[in-house]
Amino acid sequence: MQLIAGYVLGVVGVVMILRAIVPVLANNLKYPSARLMMTNLLRTNPYQAEAVANAGKGTFFEAIAAAIKAGAMMQSRDPAILQKATLPTFDATAQAVNMRWKQLFGSAKLAVGAVGGGIVISATKGSPSIVLIIVGVGVLAGLAFVWIRRAEVERSLILARAEVLPEVDRAFVDGRYIPRAPAA
Repeated sequence: MQLIAGYVLGVVGVVMILRAIVPVLANNLKYPSARLMMTNLLRTNPYQAEAVANAGKGTFFEAIAAAIKAGAMMQSRDPAILQKATLPTFDATAQAVNMRWKQLFGSAKLAVGAVGGGIVISATKGSPSIVLIIVGVGVLAGLAFVWIRRAEVERSLILARAEVLPEVDRAFVDGRYIPRAPAA
């Protein structure tokens, strides 16, 4: 009975780590190349930059898309007004992105706890199951992967605030991005 409970906890841990890893694999965006692409798009075709940024959920692209939207709502080319709109919008959206990554990391930590509990429960009967130990090592590797990606996303949000967000403001100030009139 204890061995079965240990295996059930192991399966629960595997399901939880998979639920954390799948969204992480979907967001495989490397900052240096993404920054260059976004900067180039903001300088040449800001409308395309907006479309690309809207597609990048869970990355700094999401915060850039929100800043573009806020800048467009200002209907101004004054840099002071634009910065008062885009900077808080970027910060708030970046905080939401960070919270989503913290949720994924928390789910991965719970998965490690479930598998660890399964190993402990199976060890009370004698020696722990080798299958559960192998699953535990795999879940720990998944936790490390999520942690590394979370750190990369946090770093990219900080860098994008300093390097890409000024380009968003410049696109409005220079007149490259002209907000479209609302459809009547």
